[in-house]
Amino acid sequence: MPFLQLPPSIARFREATMADAPFIQALVRDTVTEYGFTYEPEGRDRDLQDLATFYPAPDNGFWVVEIEEDDEHRPVGSFALARHAEDTAELRRFYLLPDCRGLGLGRRMLEAVCQFAEERGYRRICLETHSNLAEAIQLYLKNGFTPIPCYTGYPPDYSDTALEKQLG
Repeated sequence: MPFLQLPPSIARFREATMADAPFIQALVRDTVTEYGFTYEPEGRDRDLQDLATFYPAPDNGFWVVEIEEDDEHRPVGSFALARHAEDTAELRRFYLLPDCRGLGLGRRMLEAVCQFAEERGYRRICLETHSNLAEAIQLYLKNGFTPIPCYTGYPPDYSDTALEKQLG
């Protein structure tokens, strides 16, 4: 299948609000289940219950990805950035609906989050994921991320791959 890309005018990123929480929670639940993991709303996924507390402005952010369809915007993904250390931010909640993967949105999401991080003085972005998400890992590697040791303490059956990107 040839690589398809959405025109920039069809997709947009906007700050998430608590009104978006049901969509985001379903997206995360369905995606982690798709890859063989368990959604834990009272555990490691509790941040999705209160976005403003877990991702406070101005140095953190949580975004919804929308595409335009029939003159309306349909939510299709999410991504978040949270302070990890003084000069380091962590990329989190980087998800797209299955029918929107492979269209160039992931690269544009990474560009947007890197720009946001640089504007706030971060010098590095890190993330943890699992090797089951091979397509996502390839996207990160193609966009300047390099492997580092895992740092969150999650068990290896949930998170076995960590990456970072130096900014600016």
